[in-house]
Amino acid sequence: MQSKLFNRRKILWGLGLSALSSSLLFQDQVRANKTKRSPSVLVLGAGLSGLYTALLLERAGIKVVVLEGRDRVGGRVYTLDNIPGKPEGGGQGFSEKYQRLLDLAASLQVATQQANAPSPESRLYVRSRAILSSDWAASTANLLS
Repeated sequence: MQSKLFNRRKILWGLGLSALSSSLLFQDQVRANKTKRSPSVLVLGAGLSGLYTALLLERAGIKVVVLEGRDRVGGRVYTLDNIPGKPEGGGQGFSEKYQRLLDLAASLQVATQQANAPSPESRLYVRSRAILSSDWAASTANLLS
């Protein structure tokens, strides 16, 4: 036996009224808070892009919270301190074509240095295997050959 107390039409009507009243109350609260708070943004990821985005938003006067899933910032920029020579495990260089990045480094007083072209004797370490730079193009470790 079906109950006449509730039916689908009454439930949908009640849900619609609840949603409408909630949105009206929320709009009133937002209007009241607009004079008290500036907008805020959540940036997910503290890699170079996330940190730069947060910097630009803060310069525009917007409150920013950055969340990072790892225990460090920097994203793919990562120095391998436990390996002799402390190589970079991610992005390690950029050319003069990255003018915005160079300007940002200068404005943040981050030192940059011009790198020499790698010598043919320099080695690449791929999956714990040393490969001469001059042999990289024909190497089986080079999946993009």
